[in-house]
Amino acid sequence: MILDYLSKSIKDIFERPANNLKPLDGLRAFAILFVLCMHTNDLFLGGYGYSPSIFSALPPFKGGWVGVPLFFVLSGFLIGGQLWKELIKTNDIQFT
Repeated sequence: MILDYLSKSIKDIFERPANNLKPLDGLRAFAILFVLCMHTNDLFLGGYGYSPSIFSALPPFKGGWVGVPLFFVLSGFLIGGQLWKELIKTNDIQFT
């Protein structure tokens, strides 16, 4: 029972709604990548007192802070759009 639920949940992560805006999902993925790159650079170099690496000059590692607000704005837009479509279609929003 639990394994079936977990299996369905994992499949749901990778199945995007048919009317979803794929370019915005891609932009959201880049925002996540920027944040991960910045934290990886800080974790492996900054935390041990080393001088900044060559990666610090590259935009994903230097401008990772941009990824956080970009991710939240895009997530709000994409999730809000899905909720709005459901509200228009069914005059209700189901959270199950």
